[in-house]
Amino acid sequence: MIIGVDIDNCILSTTEAVLEQHYVDTGEKLTLDNIKSYYIENHVSEDYKYDFHLIFLKKEMWKRAKVIPNCVEVIKRLHNQGHKIYFVTSTEAKNVAKKASFLKRTFPFLDIRKCLITTHCKQMIGVDILIDDCVDNVVGADYYSILLDYPWNSTAIFDEAEYDNIYRVFDWLEVEPMIEYIQTLKNSNENKTITSEDSTKNPKVIHSNSIPLLLDNEQIGVVRQIENDVMSGEISLGNLSVEMLQINDNKYEVKAIRIKH
Repeated sequence: MIIGVDIDNCILSTTEAVLEQHYVDTGEKLTLDNIKSYYIENHVSEDYKYDFHLIFLKKEMWKRAKVIPNCVEVIKRLHNQGHKIYFVTSTEAKNVAKKASFLKRTFPFLDIRKCLITTHCKQMIGVDILIDDCVDNVVGADYYSILLDYPWNSTAIFDEAEYDNIYRVFDWLEVEPMIEYIQTLKNSNENKTITSEDSTKNPKVIHSNSIPLLLDNEQIGVVRQIENDVMSGEISLGNLSVEMLQINDNKYEVKAIRIKH
């Protein structure tokens, strides 16, 4: 698959570095928990809003940014598995060279010259999956999205459950199994359907006993009737446990996804 990876807050701890630099410059102390929307300037004092964007041009700010834990190892494994990796960033033009240099040092196994994309509209790019932290980049897209959890995209602000192509994770160790799940889901949507053999024949003749849930004639879980024509159950896909499936008119809807640690 083609996987796009955002840089700021997905590969680099950019917002943390910005807040540290802002404190050094102004004495105004903010933490990640104070940032409840994507644009940091919305949360600083009025005196600093107008030219806040200039902080992203400071070399000392970028020196404060750290590599997000586990991202390098996971991306290397994905690359070795045959996935195509692209870094996709919306950034000041003056920062493109800085980011390219950082990526070359951090991901020597990738040809950064051929896999760095800069755009302010990520919905235009042709990837299968985008890993990002900005809600604006995952909504209204044709690709699947993996949303890295932050205060500015928390479930209190954005409910990804309302979308069938957006999945939330809390760190990079959850990214790899989520990609495995999305790949299985994508293949299923394109080439096959998940069905329960008995319920497909007659969904209204269902008893309380568990019945098998099949994928390409292999059992991947069980479902049971809870009331009328509504079914619930659990399936296992690699390291993922997909729970609380509901069936209505022979269609399954994923209600919860849990990653097995």
